[in-house]
Amino acid sequence: MIDQATWDRGVAVLRQGMSTSLHCSIASVNEDGSPHVTPIGSLQITGLGTGMYFDVFNETLACNVDRDPRVSILVVDSSRSFGSRCSHEAASETIRVFGLSAPLLRGASPLHVSRHDFDNV
Repeated sequence: MIDQATWDRGVAVLRQGMSTSLHCSIASVNEDGSPHVTPIGSLQITGLGTGMYFDVFNETLACNVDRDPRVSILVVDSSRSFGSRCSHEAASETIRVFGLSAPLLRGASPLHVSRHDFDNV
């Protein structure tokens, strides 16, 4: 299990990356064992070692995690200052997140659905 201080630092890096790149990538495992990478624009941290994402369009990710819950998350800090922090400093801002996807807890609420214009995507 991850300790709170390490988790808090990881959350800060994830939030910075999501704010500059506007998305993250979640990798899952296809049925044949090959990797599948999906861009996700809604990763939320919900507690120590837990988070959630909201996605309505990608059926492959949903099918993959239903079958095999292993995932890896990549968030890239695209801010201009990141490029100027080369060498050893950049390594301190780089994290890899591995985990397991839990089953769907609930479907999208009517409010969430109403916020998206699915006909114009």
